[in-house]
Parts: sequence; structure tokens; C-alpha cells
Amino acid sequence: MNNISFYKEIIQRNKGKLESLQERRELLQNNLDIFIYNQKLLEESQIFIQQVAKETQEQLKFNIVDTVNLCIATCFQNIIFDIDFKIMNNRTTAKLIYKKDGYEIDPLENSGGGLVELTSFALRIALWNISHTDNVLILDEPLQKLQPKELQIQAFQTIKMLSEKLNLQFIIVANSIGSENILDVSDKIFKIRLTKQKINNKVWNEVSKVE
Repeated sequence: MNNISFYKEIIQRNKGKLESLQERRELLQNNLDIFIYNQKLLEESQIFIQQVAKETQEQLKFNIVDTVNLCIATCFQNIIFDIDFKIMNNRTTAKLIYKKDGYEIDPLENSGGGLVELTSFALRIALWNISHTDNVLILDEPLQKLQPKELQIQAFQTIKMLSEKLNLQFIIVANSIGSENILDVSDKIFKIRLTKQKINNKVWNEVSKVE
């Protein structure tokens, strides 16, 4: 009888261990199921985010690239602008690309800085169009390096066209040689000169005076 009781006790202990292992197995299985479910949600979320990012990049390219190429084409008809989006170190980077006759070029070496200035102006227009801010842009000598004179005239005419088409007001500061090219497309011109004036019994040598 003692042997029977002894073995019954062993069986009961092992049965308890088995039940404990089964419970632990069910718990681990539940945790595994939750992990698999969350992993699936994460993968679906990543796919969704990647798709949204791709659509956003395509929309940005559409808005920015077309605007920049429109401005560039007024002066440099054989140069194409593009944006190359890449993932580097888990971050999206954007590279501005210029191509001439199918080959990538350095804009500073091919236009004396005029192409860069024209692109900079166009990017301001594109970003304004995306952000929908106030209908005023202030530009400080935006086309100073754009030469010869004929190209600068064409560019200022483009600014005039964009102003009318987008209902956008440009306030342009100009004091460099060649800035007279903007006079033909300006609606209003304010000339500012430095003068010597006496204010509150104190003489000021450089006072801005608007004419």
C-alpha cells in the first residue's frame, strides 16, 4: 500500500507540473499570438507610411519640379531640374539635380550663379504655393547674378506673369548694376536714398528717405 501511495503522490505531483506547464504553454502561445498580431500591424503601418511618404514625395516633386523648370526654361531651355529622394540612415534625403543634354551638371560651373538664383526664386514660389501663406514675398536682389541683360529681362517678365497668375505680390529690393531691368514690369517703384537730417536737435548722417 505504501508503494501505491508513493506512486500516487508522484503521479499527482507530475500531474500538477504538467498542468502548470500547460498553463505556461497557453500563456506563451497567447503572448506569441499577440506578438505576431502586433508585428503584422507594424508591417502594415510601415507599408502605409511608406506609401504616404512616396505619394508625398511625388506630390512635392510635381509641385516643386514643375515650378522650378517653368522658371528655368525662361532663361536656360536646355537645362532640366529634378529632385532625387533617397533613404539614408533611416532618414529621407533630397538631392537637387540639374541635367544638361542628359548629363548631370554643377549649376555653379555652368551659369555663373544665375541658374542657382533662378532656382532659389522658383523654390520660394513652390514652397509658398504648398504652404499657402500670405500673398506677399519679399526678395532681396533675386536675380543679381543672372546675366546677360536679356536673360534678366526674361526672368523679371516671368516674375510679373507669376504675380498676376498666382495673385501674389512681390516686394523686390534692388540696388545692384542691372536692376533697372525690373522697372519695366514694376507696378510701383519706391526709391530710397540716404540723407543727412536733423531729428530732435541731433544730426543724423544716414537717414533713409523714400521718394
